[in-house]
Amino acid sequence: MLDEAAKAAPQDIPIMRERGLLALELGALDKARGLLKASADAGPPDWRVHSGLGSALAATGQQQEAQIQFARALELAPDHPAILNNLALSFALDGRHEQAEKLLRRASQSKVAKVETKQNLALLLALKGQTDESRKVAETALPPEQARANARYLANVASAPAPASISAIGKADGLQRSADARGPGDGGPIYRLGGPEASGR
Repeated sequence: MLDEAAKAAPQDIPIMRERGLLALELGALDKARGLLKASADAGPPDWRVHSGLGSALAATGQQQEAQIQFARALELAPDHPAILNNLALSFALDGRHEQAEKLLRRASQSKVAKVETKQNLALLLALKGQTDESRKVAETALPPEQARANARYLANVASAPAPASISAIGKADGLQRSADARGPGDGGPIYRLGGPEASGR
């Protein structure tokens, strides 16, 4: 429907923005990047556009460009947990783990922080070898059974050889799989880089 509407009004900024955000959710990263960049260039300042563009850039490995977009989004929506989470993951993929940890801790303290934010913090802590704290963080975000499965996965991550870095896990996981996508008893990857949350629109 949005694509059909765009044919009649190709320069309509709200339609362009929504097409870009939907493309991001569907994993069409090139399309999302193009639409969101055009919307950012032509439209009024909108944190959702900059955060979404940052997510698309980060998911295709353009971390520095992504971080610029996330910074712009934070100027428009200070301390928004979704932006902080995504900027932190971009830092992590860029090898800046200390900065990533600080932002994830900050995002996790928000009353409206998503469960994935605490899971991301737990994963980062596990990768840094802080397994006890990682387990405690996971326990605050998940039901007991899931937390135990997560703890087993995180322990495996922490004891894995050096190549099992946060960058390798993120790339292998497509930066999209969340805890909700795991099978029963599967303590699989929880690293998630997503677009603006619907509740924040």
